[in-house]
Amino acid sequence: MFTNNIPENILHTAYEAKMISSGDNSPSIKIKGTKLQYLLVMLHLGFESNTIKTILSWTNEEFERHMNSLELEGLLKNIEGSYFPTCMVITANEGKELYNLCEPLIKPTLKIIEKCFRSSR
Repeated sequence: MFTNNIPENILHTAYEAKMISSGDNSPSIKIKGTKLQYLLVMLHLGFESNTIKTILSWTNEEFERHMNSLELEGLLKNIEGSYFPTCMVITANEGKELYNLCEPLIKPTLKIIEKCFRSSR
């Protein structure tokens, strides 16, 4: 497994893509298994647009078209000239950190749910 944040390794790293919505608010464009997946990862990691275009072998026009389509889908947000994914994009390390933050909440939350479930019967 390559390191996610080295530009040369982006296209050689395995990524998981999950959609938790398949209804009306699901994107109309395919992301999983496309270069759009890599684009979102690189934007999340803070790569410059020229680096992204080079890695994905895109012209300026292709890059702008893909950025516009993601923005129209609500998957990118422009904040002061920089683009950020609005969908969740996390690295493996960020996933571990997120789990470590959430893990202590699991048992207390489960107890609350069980208590509410029992009292609603």
